[in-house]
Amino acid sequence: MVGRLADLPDDAVDVLVEHATNPVSPFSSMLLVAGGGAVVRVPDDETAFGSRTSPFNTHYLSMWEDPAEDERNIAYTRAIAAMNPWTTGHVYLNYIGDEGLHRVEASFGEKKYARLQEIKTEWDPDNVFRHNDIIKPA
Repeated sequence: MVGRLADLPDDAVDVLVEHATNPVSPFSSMLLVAGGGAVVRVPDDETAFGSRTSPFNTHYLSMWEDPAEDERNIAYTRAIAAMNPWTTGHVYLNYIGDEGLHRVEASFGEKKYARLQEIKTEWDPDNVFRHNDIIKPA
């Protein structure tokens, strides 16, 4: 699971390094993106884009070519969940795949997602703008 990190203690660094330095595919990668800066200066409830105060954001890209390697690569990717104890439960929306609506909601937070649904229902009740299907009408 990708996610924002609440902290990056030594234990988390150890887990990250263990997985990042032992990929099972040369096409896979693990990113650790620093947070903070200008985005933190805007109060969290002034924009839909939330959870900006996390000091780090993680993004894992598991890719391989040979279908015979599916099981091995999927197991490797699932093992990265060892980073979950340090995540906030929030996620940067551009970093998720087809992980389900709960992950989309987690990118905004429950309160913001509900507000965005209200706006979607008011301004796009027929769900015309649904190409990426992120916000579903209430």
